[in-house]
Amino acid sequence: MSTRDLGTHVVELHDVGTLAISGEGKRLTLSPHEALDLLDWLYRQRKTLHKAAQKQEAREESAWENAVPEDIGAPSDERDAPVDEP
Repeated sequence: MSTRDLGTHVVELHDVGTLAISGEGKRLTLSPHEALDLLDWLYRQRKTLHKAAQKQEAREESAWENAVPEDIGAPSDERDAPVDEP
């Protein structure tokens, strides 16, 4: 069996060819035939997926760069306090 952690989901490819996708309290199992059909379809959609992933990364980087201390968990009374570095 081969397993891959995708972040929110985990994918398992079993020796018999079934593909299981688990995450957020749900599990989906595909037969070998369905897994191959999914693989083929995803391959044909790779340009769209690449563009969408790049846009998502750009949005996440922009959100992080524009974040104020409250957004990243620093209490407002400590946001201008100096930080001791080791």
